[in-house]
Amino acid sequence: MDYLQQMNLTDFTLYDLINVKGVEDTIDKYPLMASPVPSSILIAIYLYVIYKWGPSYMENRKPFNLKLIIAAYNIFQVMACSYLVLNYIKVGFKFSFIGRCTPKLPVEEYEYGYDAVYYGWLAMCLRMVEFVETIFFVLRKKQNQVSALHVYHHISTFLIVWWSLKLSLSYQEMSIMVLNSIVHIIMYSYYLLSSYKVFHPLTRRVKPAITIII
Repeated sequence: MDYLQQMNLTDFTLYDLINVKGVEDTIDKYPLMASPVPSSILIAIYLYVIYKWGPSYMENRKPFNLKLIIAAYNIFQVMACSYLVLNYIKVGFKFSFIGRCTPKLPVEEYEYGYDAVYYGWLAMCLRMVEFVETIFFVLRKKQNQVSALHVYHHISTFLIVWWSLKLSLSYQEMSIMVLNSIVHIIMYSYYLLSSYKVFHPLTRRVKPAITIII
C-alpha cells in the first residue's frame, strides 16, 4: 500500500508534514528531499532577497549590466533542459504517455527506476535555479518586473515538482517534466536570440507563436 493511502488525514499534524516520507525510500536520500523544511527555508530566503535585501542593496547603486551573464544562463537552461528530455526518453518515456493516467514507477523493479528518480530530482533543481531570474531583475533595477504572478510562478512550479517527486513519481509527472523542458528549450533559445540585434528579424516573426507557447 502506498504511503499516501496509509496516511490518516484527520490526524495529520505539522510533525507529520515535516517528516513526511517519500513514495520511494530512495527519494528521501537526495539533497532537499528528506523534509519540506529545507525547501521552505530556501523559499523564505528567496522572498527576503527579492523584496527586502535586494532592493535595499540596489537603492543607491546603478543597475548591473548582466547581458553576458544572462546569455550564459540562457545557454545553460537550453543545454540542461535538452539533457533532461534526452535522458527521460532514455529511461523509458514515450510521448504516448502524455494525457494518460499512468501508474507509479516501480523503482526497484523497473530497469531505469533509479535513473528516473535522479532525473526528476535534477528537474526539481532546475526549478530552484530559476529563482535567479528574479534576482536578475532586482540587480538590473527592474523591480516592476518582480510581479506577484512572476514570484508565484517560480515558487509554485518548484513546490509542484518537489511534492510530485516526493509523493507521486509516475509517468504522468515524467510527461509534464518532458513537456515543460521542451517549452523551456524554446523559451530560453528565444530569450538568447532576442538579446542580439542581428537576430531581431527572426525573433519578431516568431514572437506571436512563442507568446502562445510560453
